[in-house]
Amino acid sequence: MRKSRRCVDRVIALATALAVASCGSAGAASDACPEPTTVCAVYLSPSPICADLRNDPLRCGDCSRVCEAPSCADGVCFQCPTHTAGGWRLISAAGSPARRVGHTAVWTGAEMIVWGGGGGASVTDTGGRYDPAVDRWTITSPVNAPAPRSGHTAVWTGAEMIVWGGLGADGSLDTGGRYDPVTDSWAPLTTSGAPDARASHAAVWTGTVMLVWGGSIRPTFFNTGGRYDPVTDTWSPMTTTGAPSPREGAATAWTGSELLVWSGYSQPGPGTWGVFATGGRYDPLSDSWRPISSVGAPLVGEQESPYVWTEAELVVVGTLPGSALAAGAFAYDPAVDAWRETAPRCDQRLYSGGVWTGREVVMWGGMITQGLPDCRPLCNDVPALGEVRYDPSSDSWSSAMTADGPSGTSGVPAVWTGAELLVWGVALEGDYFDLGSGGRYRP
Repeated sequence: MRKSRRCVDRVIALATALAVASCGSAGAASDACPEPTTVCAVYLSPSPICADLRNDPLRCGDCSRVCEAPSCADGVCFQCPTHTAGGWRLISAAGSPARRVGHTAVWTGAEMIVWGGGGGASVTDTGGRYDPAVDRWTITSPVNAPAPRSGHTAVWTGAEMIVWGGLGADGSLDTGGRYDPVTDSWAPLTTSGAPDARASHAAVWTGTVMLVWGGSIRPTFFNTGGRYDPVTDTWSPMTTTGAPSPREGAATAWTGSELLVWSGYSQPGPGTWGVFATGGRYDPLSDSWRPISSVGAPLVGEQESPYVWTEAELVVVGTLPGSALAAGAFAYDPAVDAWRETAPRCDQRLYSGGVWTGREVVMWGGMITQGLPDCRPLCNDVPALGEVRYDPSSDSWSSAMTADGPSGTSGVPAVWTGAELLVWGVALEGDYFDLGSGGRYRP
């Protein structure tokens, strides 16, 4: 699993500070704690406390513990409603693309196309098309394919997959390609007028153009972007007037008329990360930005936090600014420019995938970080099992254990076919290369 780079930088400093403050007396404090409690360093607390690590109703989310209930919201354990688990089936591995991480996936209406990514220090320009009707893979042609890369974006236009940007063997890229699955052929994208090379950017398809925005060539972050028209093979710049500040890892969505950009992060200085509680909405017809309300809005921590567009709201996982509580879920309605906090989530998974089925948000896989909020000491990550669903019409979350599905999926792209969720690639903690498998899930 790709760890939060912000987390890596901050864990050492935070763990050291806690050690200085509490480790010297941890034994004594632990000895003084009555059974079944034990010593526990609590976020933003100057000294450790005694806490029941198994079922303290006021301490869930702290102390590297999980509720027996088994869910936690606002520091209180609660029993999450359950739903009948859907069915998982394995995707055939015969003829599938080589193992990789950092790839993209799009749904064409008949096939899932997986392309790019890599493993270890290498990147690839290969991919595959998966047809769920016959459970079969077809390798995409490498002829005239874009240069090998990972961390790129891909959109489906209705006829072609457009790939752009990312990290290649020699650094960030400002190149891309258009893939036609009918002819199994590639065509290059012009670089004339293209945005600066970058990775970790956002890309959406509007119906006529591809919008690319944000991203970085670290330590440089961008608030620039471009509009690519595949009919004329031309780029047009996006205005920066009124645009959100430079960032990557933002929650983004295309509403049908606007690009939504919310939160994300940047690096103000070495080893320092800043997460934004700001955003904007971009109209490509007028080439103009306007701000998104920050009233009641959450922080979204880089690409750890899942987000899904429901055709009416942008549902994101995040934490209110200044809050020490574990992440909740929030929904933004662009029609009224307002945020609302949803009912409590069933667990605190991050790095998970998410899709909109037309009725529910389905989130699966990911990792649950046990410990203190905002990069807890030790970052004790465990795989999130099963899936959770959110029904916006009733504002309710539910969970189900699906033991027959892929386990340990983390940061893996997936698509919704209209009937099934398709996911290919499994990134396990400590093992980036167990990626030659996948599943199909019918809720």
